[in-house]
Amino acid sequence: MSRLGLLLLTWLTVVPALAGPPRLLASIAPLHGIAAAVGAGRAEVARLFPPDRSPHLHALRPSEARRLAAAELVVWIGPMLETALARALPRLAAGAEVVTVAELPGLRRLPRRVGHQDAARAGLDPHLWLDPDNGRRIARALAERLVRRDPAGAEIYRRNLARFEARLDAVVAQLRARLAPVRDRPFLLAHDSLQYFERAFGLAGLGAVSVSPELPPGARGLLELLARARGAGVVCVFAEPQLDRRRVERLAERLGARIGTVDPLGRDIAPGPDFYPELLRRVGESVRACLAVSGQ
Repeated sequence: MSRLGLLLLTWLTVVPALAGPPRLLASIAPLHGIAAAVGAGRAEVARLFPPDRSPHLHALRPSEARRLAAAELVVWIGPMLETALARALPRLAAGAEVVTVAELPGLRRLPRRVGHQDAARAGLDPHLWLDPDNGRRIARALAERLVRRDPAGAEIYRRNLARFEARLDAVVAQLRARLAPVRDRPFLLAHDSLQYFERAFGLAGLGAVSVSPELPPGARGLLELLARARGAGVVCVFAEPQLDRRRVERLAERLGARIGTVDPLGRDIAPGPDFYPELLRRVGESVRACLAVSGQ
């Protein structure tokens, strides 16, 4: 081989190493928390959408568009959740690897809970991260991609994944014990974001006023929901901090039920490797606090 050929071979070998660890951009706080746990100490992990805004309704800002254009690996749920991102990805992240969580193999996927008048709105419930088994599979998928893009950091990513799974196992075991006394107490949601959590922990959720914030409830469906709620003896109606709670207040008053607040995005949780297990813990404690009988 010529001297020039040797120089070119050396350059091609060194360039990927000089590029450094990958730049990962997660669309929402829960995905950022999982990515931060897996990439801790190695990958550059950023969040796109603020956790105080609903990803259903959030419009992409210029600063967010710039972060999207600079990312090498983009992780999002899918077009059924981050509507604005669905339009922007092909244009702004054309050079990035995109991980669409809703398409990952092995995840539990649940259809949206809809009434008769909402049949046209049926589709996938996008709140997949609130099933801890799904969270585990998302972490494994991200670890696999980070290892592939950054082989030099493989051992770090594998250790991080093991720590994440251990923390997740501990929180899930704690939640099963904490939620067991209230599993049979029926409740309603303003926005149908907890179906995966309900299934994972065997809770008695009856559904929601709205399947999605951008899809207002129909009159017939709301009347049917109220009738079922009264018949079941609903004890709590949950609002979300990212959404207007006036509808929840009116509904709770009509049912004689308590109002709880549950945050599926973790608005007040510090970002970092412990975010995701803490998110599940807080969702569980919020549910338990509203459903628990006084003094239990």
